[in-house]
Amino acid sequence: MYNTIKRLLNTATTSLLAVFLLAMAVRVAIIAKTPGKANNIDICIYMDGGQLVSHGINPYNHQEKVDVRNALRTDSVAYHYYVDEEQKRWDDYASSNLPLSLLFYGAIDSFSTANGLLYRLVFVFFDSLLAVLIAQIILKYWKIENTWYRIILIAGLGIFNPVLLQWGALIPEEKGLQILLMLGAFYFAREKRLLLSAVLLGMAVAFKGLGAFIAPLCLFEILDRGVPFYDKTQLRKGILYVVLSIAACLVWFLPYMPEVFSMMNTRLNDNIDSVPMHSAIWILSYRLAPDHWELIRKAGLVIFIAINLVAVYKRKIGMVMISCSALMLFVDLMLNAGSIDRMNIGFLCVVAIIGTRYPLHGIRIGLVYIVLGIVSRIMGKMIPSEAEFMDSLFSLAMVISYTAVLINLFKEQQKNTVHIDETEYSHSRA
Repeated sequence: MYNTIKRLLNTATTSLLAVFLLAMAVRVAIIAKTPGKANNIDICIYMDGGQLVSHGINPYNHQEKVDVRNALRTDSVAYHYYVDEEQKRWDDYASSNLPLSLLFYGAIDSFSTANGLLYRLVFVFFDSLLAVLIAQIILKYWKIENTWYRIILIAGLGIFNPVLLQWGALIPEEKGLQILLMLGAFYFAREKRLLLSAVLLGMAVAFKGLGAFIAPLCLFEILDRGVPFYDKTQLRKGILYVVLSIAACLVWFLPYMPEVFSMMNTRLNDNIDSVPMHSAIWILSYRLAPDHWELIRKAGLVIFIAINLVAVYKRKIGMVMISCSALMLFVDLMLNAGSIDRMNIGFLCVVAIIGTRYPLHGIRIGLVYIVLGIVSRIMGKMIPSEAEFMDSLFSLAMVISYTAVLINLFKEQQKNTVHIDETEYSHSRA
């Protein structure tokens, strides 16, 4: 059995195809067993937005084709009692995603109007592609010699990812596509595939916005190591990458400007200024000290930022960890109203990226992600009323684990320290 698995892993194409087929089979089986999940509130919201797009209506302009909007709200398709209760609420929810997300929903809707099953199948298709990309990143860049570690990480972070199986297959969500775009941009940047990386990066920003936090890392990876950034060839390459990335992002925004910016501002303020809810890491402090949770939150943010600033000043971390910290800071520390599917964008991207530079730390935080992800799913199923609280504890544990990685890097001896140019790093022989 061991030798068979090892031979499969050494055959790249066969291995990746097997990863995709297994990931897809598991997800399709979950969908087949849970047909009622096609009426989940989020998928109804996605279908509402998709219908607006497929009807040629600007989702962000609530005064456009009011009669059609009212008809879509009051029909029996993609119905959810809370969202459909009043027109303003329906309009707000239907336009609550960025342009490429809405165009994605519209493309699905154009094949079959508000078909929940089709949405779910499309979502898990991209989740399965994400499993393939994670496998490829681990096999090519994590430098792990132990076959069983590779099997566990590929299975736990990709094929049987406990968070994505829950929030992707069981509960229909499309955040796996956002992670796919971000990690795809990073992967092709490492491969020096400038056009592919730039297009995926622009799409990652236009889909959920979070791609912006890995943009500096992607640019860093595109440029040639050991060549000064002011070299003419480097400058041309860097400028071309930035221009292409911006173009690949703006092309999706242009039809919906300027109304889209109002939605973005409202959602950002709502997520930052609200009390902790869903899977925010501050829920525990809010429960234990409801009158002082904001002080705890501010102190936590200051400590996290201070650790990173000192590490940068002491040249203990480079662009990899700087970008990971920026992503983690925004999506997992600053936002107070995110469910675990959104928080997971930060966690899974960070785990996958860390392992490419610090394999041993990647293994450790990857195993933490897998084990605690499984535990939180089990506990959430055992105590349904506390499922989101279990997710928030998982989120808190991941932030603490990431901070521990930072501290460990800071404390490592000089010979093992990765400097700003990221040209030196130790390989794991785990």
